[in-house]
Amino acid sequence: MFKVGKSPSEQHALSNCLAVCPRDFKPSTRHVRINQSALFTLKPDPAVESGTVGFSQGQRNWLQLGLGQQVQVEAFDPLAVNPGCLLAAMSLRLDFLRKGQHSEVSFATDRLVAHLVSSYGEQV
Repeated sequence: MFKVGKSPSEQHALSNCLAVCPRDFKPSTRHVRINQSALFTLKPDPAVESGTVGFSQGQRNWLQLGLGQQVQVEAFDPLAVNPGCLLAAMSLRLDFLRKGQHSEVSFATDRLVAHLVSSYGEQV
């Protein structure tokens, strides 16, 4: 069991990965399952206290977790479950975090796709 903590930095929070103490997991452990349901990619960070997993606020809200709460964390290997498990297609809807906020700026979708693939391509 691990304790729910905060992401150690905004950069970690925006990565959609869980921040963990490097000593808590083998270097080969790249992905974990939380409470036997949600899958995440790990990012080791020496700023994270041993026995704690750093979640972003959005991740904690989605999983309905409170700071200090105990969670079950187990290593997960997607290729062991299904060797051919690759994402073939995905639909996204982008919105502002704060309701009512808007922008007149248009986005170059090809650049956005390239950024998403480079930033999140290895995650589960």
